[in-house]
This record gives sequence, structure tokens and C-alpha cells, in this order.
Amino acid sequence: LHDALPIFEKDVDKWYKAANYRYIGDFYGNGSAEEMMQELVKNGPITVAFEPAEDFMLYSDGIYRSEGAGTRNKAPQEWEKVDHAVLLVGYGEENGTKYWKVQNSWGPDWGEDGFFRMIRGVDESAIESVAHVADVVEDEQEGRQVKELFAQISKKQ
Repeated sequence: LHDALPIFEKDVDKWYKAANYRYIGDFYGNGSAEEMMQELVKNGPITVAFEPAEDFMLYSDGIYRSEGAGTRNKAPQEWEKVDHAVLLVGYGEENGTKYWKVQNSWGPDWGEDGFFRMIRGVDESAIESVAHVADVVEDEQEGRQVKELFAQISKKQ
């Protein structure tokens, strides 16, 4: 891992970082599908997390809705259980069914060329509960913290 940094540094003209990290809806659990759509249009992709049902692993195409949809407790909770983070890249509607377009991390052989569509507006698998965003800004420190991390890792090896 530490060997990659010098090679990487040669190719970097500018360093960037995440700033102004925030939940859509201003605080945890307060977001809505409408606010998520507005954020997508205004600023681009959104990081979301969700709790997929077991049948999600078998998804191949179409608009996903878990077999247990509608049985999930919709009462406000202090924390929403989630265990898979993905990138929300768009939304649409097909035959009257609203959906999210999402990029998964399992590669292009899974789902719809590495993407999936999930029903929108019903908080399927808690996907609309914990959306968060950040601004990508130039790093004035030019990656100093990254360089320090790699230096620490190389000392341990």
C-alpha cells in the first residue's frame, strides 16, 4: 500500500477533499425522497445506505422491491439499521412505478451492469432514511493528511 503513494503523487496536480458533510433534511432521519431528488439535480450523486433483504442478492433487473416490503416498521426510530452503502445517481418512472437508479459496488456483472433500480417514495430497505452529501473542494493542504497516513502505515510494516 505505501508503495502506491509515490506513484500516485506524480500523477496528482490537485488534491481534493470532502467538506460540508451533511444529512439531507439537515439531521439524521429527516430527509425525504423529494429533497433527495432536488439534491441530485442540483449537486449530483448522493451517498445512501440501506438494509437489503436477503432477496436483494438475487436481483438481476427491473425495479427492486423486497418480498417483505410494506411489513417494515415505519415508526420513527432513533437509529435506522443499515449495512450497505451505495451511490444514488438518478431517478425515474417506469409504467407508473417511481424508482431510484443506484450504482452498487459489486461490479458490472451484477444487476443492470452494476446498477439497480429500487422503488422510490416508500423508503424501501430504509434507503430514504439516511441520505448524506458533502461538497468536493480543493484541499489547501495538498494531501498532507493522506501522505502522513501512508507514512505511518509504512513505519508499521
